[in-house]
Amino acid sequence: MTKRIHFTVDDLARTRVTTTLGVAAETLDGIKRLREGGGTPAFQRWRASVGRELGGRLREQAGPLLALMPAYGPQIDVASLAGDTTCIDEAVDNLLAAPRVLTRLEVEYLDVHPAHRAWARSLADGDREARLQLAGALRACHRAAIAPYWQQIRLDLATARAGYVCTMAESGVERLLETLCDPLVRWRPPVLEVRHPRDADIHLRGRGLIIAPTVFSSQQAEVLQNLVDQEQAPVLALPTAGEGTDGSAHWITASACG
Repeated sequence: MTKRIHFTVDDLARTRVTTTLGVAAETLDGIKRLREGGGTPAFQRWRASVGRELGGRLREQAGPLLALMPAYGPQIDVASLAGDTTCIDEAVDNLLAAPRVLTRLEVEYLDVHPAHRAWARSLADGDREARLQLAGALRACHRAAIAPYWQQIRLDLATARAGYVCTMAESGVERLLETLCDPLVRWRPPVLEVRHPRDADIHLRGRGLIIAPTVFSSQQAEVLQNLVDQEQAPVLALPTAGEGTDGSAHWITASACG
């Protein structure tokens, strides 16, 4: 199946690249990785050091976030609530201050387990305590799964962005689209085809496209759209760690760097 992103000349002119979806998005995707299991080479070292924590104390601390990540169907997009900041404190502040209408849109269509539905309804209704619990879960997951490696992850993401920028500067936007992430993404002018579990057509209508590298979303590209502000450009999130690589450079902790 495919998501088809339809470009106009204006969209090509307004396509741009960014360094990261933010620390909240990487945290959420990291937790998804831990729950998926499996032994893809790019994440073996990280999973060995972090994975066992999700089965212990971290599972309890992460409960509110895990409740919004059902095994089937949509999951919460924490990045839409927390923003693309690289600072976890700012991400938490953004989450706590997110508009109620956006929180409701992110939560109300999730297939939440019956045991957590009352809490999820409170969160959707803007309950402060429910938001604090979600924020605490995000902090706990970040502390265990992302914080020790964030310095190296940011360097990797910056390198990926620099590669995009270099391609655009030397060969233009269409060349960037041609070389993004085959076979997950293919440029068939004027449509960018993104391999995805669900078919969809996305018409940019002059908004352009934002291209962002990610570390933990390695199995597929993602197209993210703002549920409240339809005038914002969609974001195409692309993996930096291939399934066939060992990814060992990602998992250098800050302490190991000096």
